[in-house]
Amino acid sequence: MLELGERTDRYHEEIGAYIDPNKIDILLTYGPLSKHIADKSKVNLTQHFEDKLALAKELESLSSNKDVCLIKGSRGMALEDIINELK
Repeated sequence: MLELGERTDRYHEEIGAYIDPNKIDILLTYGPLSKHIADKSKVNLTQHFEDKLALAKELESLSSNKDVCLIKGSRGMALEDIINELK
C-alpha cells in the first residue's frame, strides 16, 4: 500500500470502511497511512498507534492464545517487530 501513489489515502479509507464489524472484534493500526483505516473503521474497538511497541503491548493485553490475529502491512513497515515483542 505504500506504493499506491496519490490515491493511497483514499484506498486506506476505503479499507477502513470495508472492514465488517460483525467479523472483526478489534482493529489496531500502525503508521501514518493506516490512520485513514482507523478513522473510517466501524469496528467497535479500533485504536491507532504511531509506535509499534505500544501496539504490541496493547495487542498482548487484549488477546489470548485462542485468538486469531492478522498482521498486515507493506514490507517497509517491518511489522515483524510487533510479532517479536509478543510473549
